[in-house]
Amino acid sequence: MRKNADNPGRPLIFAEIKTIISISLWLIAWALAAAGPAAAQGGIAVVAVPPPQYTFGEVLTFQVSARSAAPITSALVFYRPLGKERATAGKAEFSVSQEVTAMHTLDLKARVLAPFTTVEYWWEIHDQAGASLTTQPQTFYYEDNRFNWQTRTRDRVTVHWYRGDAEFGQAAVDIASAAVTQANKDIGAPLPDQVNVYIYADEQDLRAALGLAGRVAGVSGHADPGLGVVMAAVAPGLEATTTMDNLIPHEITHLLIYKAVGSSAAYAQVPTWLNEGLAVLNQRQPNPDFPAVIAAANANGQLFSLGSLCGPFPSDPARRELAYAQSESVVRLIREQLGAKVFAPLLAAYADGASCEAGVERGLGISLAELEGRWLAGVVQANPVALKLRPLAAWLFLSLIVLVSLGLFLALALRGQARDRGKTSASPPGPFA
Repeated sequence: MRKNADNPGRPLIFAEIKTIISISLWLIAWALAAAGPAAAQGGIAVVAVPPPQYTFGEVLTFQVSARSAAPITSALVFYRPLGKERATAGKAEFSVSQEVTAMHTLDLKARVLAPFTTVEYWWEIHDQAGASLTTQPQTFYYEDNRFNWQTRTRDRVTVHWYRGDAEFGQAAVDIASAAVTQANKDIGAPLPDQVNVYIYADEQDLRAALGLAGRVAGVSGHADPGLGVVMAAVAPGLEATTTMDNLIPHEITHLLIYKAVGSSAAYAQVPTWLNEGLAVLNQRQPNPDFPAVIAAANANGQLFSLGSLCGPFPSDPARRELAYAQSESVVRLIREQLGAKVFAPLLAAYADGASCEAGVERGLGISLAELEGRWLAGVVQANPVALKLRPLAAWLFLSLIVLVSLGLFLALALRGQARDRGKTSASPPGPFA
């Protein structure tokens, strides 16, 4: 073994160990310096992320509490409706410190959210040392919290209402559950995992909800197919069931058409006459005025061409009613002449991006003009008198019953009078005879 020159009795190996230790300590210090930002990132901690608070249609507030070894300098909240690709960023307000509570308030009048949307959100936090932290995404449900909703569920349908008793809610969920099955016999769509039906007690409340969300407000029913949500105005009372029989199946049909075509873009390709025609056809109570509306328009030369009903319907109430009446009549003719089985390939054509006319040719094997010609020949021109009289049939039947009853009453009365005269002539003469 070699001896140290200064200290021949000390082994040289100790000096070498010392050198190795020095080099190791230097390498550790360098590694820690290089890992400084990562270590600082681990130092940022989120204390709390409470659920967002909101006043429906007015303001929405996001909040986060966090701390770090270095002062926190910025906090951004990112949010988007669940399923959407693009997120919006909002800068939070707070005072720079090592421990902060940051808030971002969103004006819902300027940046509208659709009612009953599930919103995904997360935070990105930065400190003065250059560290950052991104939280895991969370969600909240943007429900119309102006009301205390009651709920009832059957199968895949949940009904929400705030005015009316348990019987009212049960009737609604029964109608909605049956509508999903019945309407889908024509459409053949994959059934939605969940359908939410929100019943407003009057049209004013529904219009306010839709107006706050920037949606069309002049309606008694609305469907948001992408969300699987139906909104309807139904007042509790004697007419409630009849109203639900029409509104709920109508709007659920729109959800099923959306499921059949698979996306918002494809749903926009479906002609309005087909979309609304199927919806009206699935109402439990047919509109008794529609035949007369079609007959009057035919007599005045004001029927729509079928091509003009491919896009949005008119806003004028009378013309809009005619558009619905014609659409239901055309769809009914398709089902009666070609069978319900043709609706699935018809919708599939529009799901593939076909135009209004091309979809009819592919799905039905005839042109749009030929379909319109069949409808005119089979419904309008074949029996225009019947179209006019059909809405009056019930009244004519009732009038006939009244007339027959009146005739029987008069006949019985006359017979009674004749019997009384016969009895008088057979009685003994009085004292002054």
